Amino acid sequence: TRAYIAQQMGNQGHYAEAEKELRLVWAVQRRPEVLGEKHPHTLRCQFHIARLLVEQCKYTDAKDIIARIDAPLRTIYLPFHDHIVELDELIQRIATEEKKEEEEKKED
Repeated sequence: TRAYIAQQMGNQGHYAEAEKELRLVWAVQRRPEVLGEKHPHTLRCQFHIARLLVEQCKYTDAKDIIARIDAPLRTIYLPFHDHIVELDELIQRIATEEKKEEEEKKED
């Protein structure tokens, strides 16, 4: 599928291109007549977009997406499900990277 191909592009380091493609997939998936905003595939697509944004150091944009998908994903999946574990890891990574950036600014 297009989403899978976009994920593979991201895995190969083509973050901006993969993000663009996943946003196109998400635009279709989120339509009510297709899957809708709260469908697990739609939420997961947004997670992958957030992951790609983190790779591009766009933490604010990634956090905006995570804020939108966090509660719905936790409603669908149990706390130890891979998707929730990955979400928590991404949230932690953002916090760590933002802390590093803040410390680097203090040193300058």
